[in-house]
Amino acid sequence: EPIAVITDNTLSEFATGELTVASEPAATTPPPDDSALGDLLSQEEYWRTRVREARIEWRDLVDEISELEGQVNKLRNRFYAEDDGFFRDSQIKPSWDRALDRLAEAQLAVELLQDARQQTALQAIVELGGGYDQDAQIRGLRHLQITIGKDWKGGYAGLQHLADIPDATTISLHAVALDERALDYLDDLPRIARIEFYGTLITPAEAKKFQQSLPPQRNITVEHRLTAAFLGIRGNVEQVEPNSAAALAGIRRKDVITQIGGEDVADFAALTKRIATYQPGETVTLTVLRGEKTIPIDVTLGQWGEKKSPRRQRHSRHLTPRRILIPRR
Repeated sequence: EPIAVITDNTLSEFATGELTVASEPAATTPPPDDSALGDLLSQEEYWRTRVREARIEWRDLVDEISELEGQVNKLRNRFYAEDDGFFRDSQIKPSWDRALDRLAEAQLAVELLQDARQQTALQAIVELGGGYDQDAQIRGLRHLQITIGKDWKGGYAGLQHLADIPDATTISLHAVALDERALDYLDDLPRIARIEFYGTLITPAEAKKFQQSLPPQRNITVEHRLTAAFLGIRGNVEQVEPNSAAALAGIRRKDVITQIGGEDVADFAALTKRIATYQPGETVTLTVLRGEKTIPIDVTLGQWGEKKSPRRQRHSRHLTPRRILIPRR
């Protein structure tokens, strides 16, 4: 049977009598499956909500600490100003002690919440395709390197999570299609000592301008490389990364690389600069001085972020909270 098809587009025609009946509409092609995109958006919204809740709770505790500190100071002043010893010890001191205890609890809660807030942000980074590890360039448990690599699916919005990771000391953008818009999320991180742009859409000029905009007293290193090609050595050659391109090609510790692709390299800085002119996956011939012998070695370059097996899963545990020492007097 013919049916009347009333939609938002035909409602006015139906109301004026212009539309009465119509044939049943032909079956339409179902919309493309956007489940992957939907899952990603849901995932990002989940982490945003968790971080937002932690921020609100943290801010409320900070406000409470400020109020408690005011109470403690007033009670301290009253305690030392009171001439009546009985009143001072029986009335003021207990109130002062209770305020100190509550202040200590609030301060501890803030520190623990800060750790929870950071852990939530780290989990979000991992879920969005990034990773984190102990910062190899700075000693200490609470120094983290955050890597945003080729598997990153958080876009620019996902970089907001970096603001909730106060222990981040190195931010590495490796082989990821992010441009200068990413810089807006990197210029106000509290403990950052190093930022790496390897094989991104950020130009050398933009990286240089960004570094010049940073406070000079913080002495933040910004390193830009045109590609994310990775050899896998430290110094020339003080250390060879396990399973790296260098290790797989047979380069050994205490070798000295004198040429790349037939061009001389005077030092490690020149070596690094030369490597960055190649793309990951390219094969290049290195001239290596080993003892008194000079030998050619063909190396297929790897890519930053893939130099070792992923270790993100090893950091699903919570980081150790800071130890908090609160003076009571």
